[in-house]
Amino acid sequence: MITFLRHIRKQLVGGSKVSRYLLYALGEIVLVVIGILIALQINTWNQHRIAVHKEVIILKNIQEEILLDTLDLQFSLRWHQSMLQAERLMLQSLVNQDKRTLESQTFLDAMGLPMLIVLHQSTFDNLQNNDIGLITNVALRKKIARHFDFFSRVLELIENEIPAHDLYSRKKPFFEQYFDVDINQQALFVDYDQYNEEYFANEIERNGIKLIDAEGLMNDSQFRVVLSEVIFARDVKIKFYQDLLRRIEALDQAITEEVSELGE
Repeated sequence: MITFLRHIRKQLVGGSKVSRYLLYALGEIVLVVIGILIALQINTWNQHRIAVHKEVIILKNIQEEILLDTLDLQFSLRWHQSMLQAERLMLQSLVNQDKRTLESQTFLDAMGLPMLIVLHQSTFDNLQNNDIGLITNVALRKKIARHFDFFSRVLELIENEIPAHDLYSRKKPFFEQYFDVDINQQALFVDYDQYNEEYFANEIERNGIKLIDAEGLMNDSQFRVVLSEVIFARDVKIKFYQDLLRRIEALDQAITEEVSELGE
């Protein structure tokens, strides 16, 4: 083809047909420009396709991580709800000076256990360190950032770092004073609903405890105040867990819709 064009060009020059040659030269320039534009368009399309594919991978990784978090959140929520129920029953018995109801309770849930939460956010951290603009949907990008920068961070703070929210440690001195170990009563510390390869779920035995000074416990106004405040703080935690689970469900749906919109 190139040889053919060169042959035509030589004929035009040789025949002194300048105007026709200029027209031919202009045609060659147009063809070159069109070729360059087509190449640029193909390159732009390829870059866009690569960017979309990368965005979809990021969104799916974030989605996988927040769904994994629901395992820990649901586990902790169930324990908080169980402890809250036992704490409320104990406080009611103490306020009513109901020794019989108090002594008939199972005290391990009322004593509680230390809680720790660790949430996944490696994909979001990597995205922040590189280019969060890879998520092109601005509204979705804000929702994702809000989830990790605020809601996840707040939960980790109130569960792991702020002493006032360490509900187990606040009650523990009183249980050490008024209770003793009961090795004849043991409980299995396990959540049977969470057997999952991504989840630690071993059966761990825990010794029971027994009340040895009911009168002292019932007359301890400081413990009643602490227990009341613990109930309040735990109820706040429970509502935060429930709200976060609802937000994760909504974010999961939003990511699914965006991935579908991106066409992958």
